[in-house]
Amino acid sequence: AFYEARWKRPTSLSRPVAFVGVQITVTKTGHLKEYRIIDPSGIAELDLSVEDVLRVHRRLDPLPAEFDGIERTFRIKFRLEGSTT
Repeated sequence: AFYEARWKRPTSLSRPVAFVGVQITVTKTGHLKEYRIIDPSGIAELDLSVEDVLRVHRRLDPLPAEFDGIERTFRIKFRLEGSTT
């Protein structure tokens, strides 16, 4: 939800629905340690928009206090539906 709220979506797509899959690693304190696109959409503008939101927003909420690790890896799927103009 954090990235979804901050993502600047492209205004048009070459197909009605597209996805970008990413993997992120977050430290216990909430710092985005690393990210990588693991399932690109094949639409350069869309892939770059996802990379931009990850590059710019590197501070998240800390992981829950009961989490006893140093960091955690998550997978996120960005989905964009739009007009094909």
